[in-house]
This record gives sequence, C-alpha cells and structure tokens, in this order.
Amino acid sequence: MNTVSLLLTFTAVFENDVHNGTLSFHGADPILQKKREIAVVGGTGVFRYARGYAIIETHTFTYATTVLLFDVTLRR
Repeated sequence: MNTVSLLLTFTAVFENDVHNGTLSFHGADPILQKKREIAVVGGTGVFRYARGYAIIETHTFTYATTVLLFDVTLRR
C-alpha cells in the first residue's frame, strides 16, 4: 500500500490561568487519511514530562489553508 506522509513536528503553547506551558508533538502524518494519530513527546510547565497521543482530523483543506482538529489524550 502506498501512503503519502509528512513529518509533523510542532509545539503548542498554552498561556492562561489554568494551563501554562507547552506540549510537543512529533510523528508521521499520513495526510490522505481522514483521521490519524501522532505522538505527544513532551512538554513544559504544567505539561512537564507529558506523554500521550493526538488524533488528528482534517476539517477543511484548500490551496491556501488547512484546518486540523486535534483530540489530545495525555497520561500522568
């Protein structure tokens, strides 16, 4: 089976009264699949030593813009 994947690596920053810190994501993103999974590989602040995964779903895709939805699960 042929698959098109991109390497997806990014850090999400949270700055509010409840969640102050970052979450780091890393993994292969098979972009042609409607839903896919990527790893949570770390974090800072309240997310220090975070591990888990995120289910990514493509909400909209155009030439100029892509909107992704993330459902993140963390373990303590």
